Amino acid sequence: DKDDQVRTAASFAIGNAAFHSDALYNRLGAAVGPLVALLSDSLPNTKSNAACALGNLLLHSGKLWPRLKKEKCTEKLLDIATADAQKSCQLAALQSLRVASKRKECVEYLVELRALRRLEDHTEDLRERVHGPNSKARPQTVAASRASQTQAAIGHCSRLIRSLAAAEQNRMSSPS
Repeated sequence: DKDDQVRTAASFAIGNAAFHSDALYNRLGAAVGPLVALLSDSLPNTKSNAACALGNLLLHSGKLWPRLKKEKCTEKLLDIATADAQKSCQLAALQSLRVASKRKECVEYLVELRALRRLEDHTEDLRERVHGPNSKARPQTVAASRASQTQAAIGHCSRLIRSLAAAEQNRMSSPS
């Protein structure tokens, strides 16, 4: 839709419908393509809502995983999580990737995408922005809310890194 408010509200409504159970997943599956397209929206609220909605479509089951994979949802969420200029969009994408990381098939795909390295690099960049190079000190010069968002992003990245590192380790130790 060309109306900003309609796109924002629609992406929010779809995410809300998917959040409560997978009962509507079959009907909501048709929204995957448009939601993935909204990951490129110029409005941060719309992009964040779309990212969260896509994560919610994996929250209760992996029923829609094939469709999400076909639409390159994971790749786009990873791009937003590690490179978007808006912290709110990064956080939404990271939260959705964490939801996806609860599903074995999604973790395996993230490993294939070499997401671990990208998340490690991004986490290091975030830490340097907040604390300065090689510092573990608490932020002092960064505004509190921005530092809080950055700390949340670091937390999500760290949890994803642990999941992906374990998956990579299992993959390497499994007989071929």
